[in-house]
Amino acid sequence: MSDSPLLGLPYLAASQAQKHVTHNEALSMLDGLVHLAVASRLLTTPLASPTDGVRYLIAASPTGDWAGHAGEVALRMEGAWAFFTPREGWRLWVADEDVLIIFDGASWSVIGGGGGGLSDGDYGDVIVSGGGTIMTVDMANGPLKFPATQNPSADANTLDDYEEGTFTPAFAAAGSAFSYSHQAGSYTKIGNVVHFVLSIKLNTSANTLSANQLSVTGLPFTSKNAANLWRRFDVAWAGSTASYVSMHAYLGWSSNVLFFDGKTAAATSQGVGLAANAVLHATNGSEIAISGTYLSN
Repeated sequence: MSDSPLLGLPYLAASQAQKHVTHNEALSMLDGLVHLAVASRLLTTPLASPTDGVRYLIAASPTGDWAGHAGEVALRMEGAWAFFTPREGWRLWVADEDVLIIFDGASWSVIGGGGGGLSDGDYGDVIVSGGGTIMTVDMANGPLKFPATQNPSADANTLDDYEEGTFTPAFAAAGSAFSYSHQAGSYTKIGNVVHFVLSIKLNTSANTLSANQLSVTGLPFTSKNAANLWRRFDVAWAGSTASYVSMHAYLGWSSNVLFFDGKTAAATSQGVGLAANAVLHATNGSEIAISGTYLSN
């Protein structure tokens, strides 16, 4: 009597007596190995009262009925343990970890599904190691690309966006008109953290400046919608109408507009809101520069 080459299923022999015994043994082996799933891969000693059909991937240095079968699949079948040596390409589900693993002929690695991701290996531009427990991804030859439109995640431990770009900042004040020498802005967004740099300079003519609150519009992302979560940024300036000891721009929540305040002398509190004609000069080529970091939605 011989066995099948892959799973070792017993063949029926010609003129064999009690063929049902051999046939039922093969069916039991198939029942245990097809759609393979084990209860655990951490045990070294079998449970005291295992039920038929339970399966385990035996851990290193096993004892008791499992002694000498480390790395094998143990199947409880008809009140006894049957052992199967994994072959390259076998995949099995580990129930107590919710992971799918694959055997490469020497070791098991986590693959996609459940808590898994990529299995260990060199994928050209990406080298993965860690066996899925503490995963290390080495971007050996190229960048990590995110989609152009963010796919947001509610998981606090998931990085769901990276973006670099430019924007066009502009002054705004009711009753004012601005003629620009340049308007420049750039940003980097990592997750919901936005870092920006901007610079605006007026021409020396064709500006109409009112006594209304000055702001800068055009930040690339709206700030996080959370009450009292506002940011204040230092402002560098040149060619202003008045002399200031400090100037700031502040960003409220759920906004992409910066408003100005400043102080012309030392004080014990922040400055007052600034009007366009108090900061900018119509013919001096006034310029401001701001950089900072804020949280987006």
